[in-house]
Amino acid sequence: MIAPSASAGARLRALLATSGACGVALGAACGPAPLGPEHGAGGACVLTLSRPPLLADTPEALEPPLSRVVVDARATVRSLSQQLEKQVPVLLGSASRQDIGAAGEVSYTVTRGKVTIDLEGEHLRARVPVDTKVEICKSLGPVCIRYGSCNPQLLAVTRVPLVLAEDYAILPSRVSVALTRGCVIAGYDAGPEIRRQAARQIGTVEQRINASVPDVRPAVAAGWRQLHVPVALSRDSCIRVEPTRLAQSPPTLAEGQLGLRLAAFGRASLEGPCSDQSTPGPLPARALDASLPEHSELVVPVRTSRAALSGALTLSLSKPEGATRVLKVDARPVRHDGQSRLALDLTLSGRLCGETTVLASLRYDPKRARLVLHRLTALDPSPELTPVIQELERRADVPLPIDVGVVAGSLRALIQASTSEVAEPVRVTVSVPPARIDRVEVDAEGSVALLLVTGTARVELP
Repeated sequence: MIAPSASAGARLRALLATSGACGVALGAACGPAPLGPEHGAGGACVLTLSRPPLLADTPEALEPPLSRVVVDARATVRSLSQQLEKQVPVLLGSASRQDIGAAGEVSYTVTRGKVTIDLEGEHLRARVPVDTKVEICKSLGPVCIRYGSCNPQLLAVTRVPLVLAEDYAILPSRVSVALTRGCVIAGYDAGPEIRRQAARQIGTVEQRINASVPDVRPAVAAGWRQLHVPVALSRDSCIRVEPTRLAQSPPTLAEGQLGLRLAAFGRASLEGPCSDQSTPGPLPARALDASLPEHSELVVPVRTSRAALSGALTLSLSKPEGATRVLKVDARPVRHDGQSRLALDLTLSGRLCGETTVLASLRYDPKRARLVLHRLTALDPSPELTPVIQELERRADVPLPIDVGVVAGSLRALIQASTSEVAEPVRVTVSVPPARIDRVEVDAEGSVALLLVTGTARVELP
């Protein structure tokens, strides 16, 4: 409901007083009316305003958005193949003149070929071709006369789980061996013996691979603890993250690169003064999330109370520039027509005097590095208020309690600290562009500028 800003009689008396006419019909004396205390140095008040009623609710408190810190882990297939080839010797087994009964004696060598890698579901699959040379001979005194040879082939397959267990352990790998081409000479089947010899060597390889797999649980636990430590923005303010969830993406293989992501989710807040105390809880169970994005995103609510808004807006308008001066601004969060806005109760002096109310939203002006008013709507439809609205749009502003320019460095420091346990030869690359104010909301306590800083953290095995 919107009421008129002044009674018709008050408007008429003001006009008569200004024109020098005599308000006989209204019972008023001739000449201008005396100036009251509400008239400022800007001149006589020609229109006295009274605050119109506003039917509005109080907006709800804004729940801080979720933030996330994402680490993108990558390794080339070439580098993984080289790492596995270090664990698998080229010569897997050999024998010379081994007695096989009536068939004579057998000699053989078992060697591996080049390791090839692909992805099988949630496992890294390494396929190793195994080549065997078999010779059978008959002993005639000191001489063994060769009478047959063949080249049986095997395929060794190593499967390494890439999804961490719920306690963040890497599960053991498994190696299997299959005979792909047999070898039968004069009724002697060399395949089973070759498979036994290769399997014996492969079992040793499996143990070596599992022993070389790092235990990532200490690094994950250290990162979890580090996320709870507040990150300083200045001597008096910090960003604190309260992580609540850890997730991993399923592995992917594209363009010769194997990749997976780890992410921590939580809510960030601005804290002042800073406190070094942090009480991280136990690691939550690992969640599997195929939708993890590549970028980290820190969303920090920067709150300005109703009292601080009122004081800053009043101060920014303290030097009058027009015929009407804004003496005081009282900012009230309201929910009006389905939107959360500020109701600005203005106390005026000068050409317009008295009180009125203007609805306004807030936005961040990066050039001024301050919150400014926009989408202003006067509840009083008087056209005389237009210069006041224009002055509010042009001059009214509110400083933020932090320097937006330093926040990007804080996220960079947070990510670097969270990945500090990564060992050589793994490389960690962190990229964080400048932060920005994404939007400004109004809630029950005042304004909330949502500070957004994004970045990427990549852990690479070159």
